[in-house]
Amino acid sequence: METFSQDSLVALIAYDT
Repeated sequence: METFSQDSLVALIAYDT
């Protein structure tokens, strides 16, 4: 879950911004 949570947040932010 750690990777999913971090990866998801990073990916979302990176793609959003």
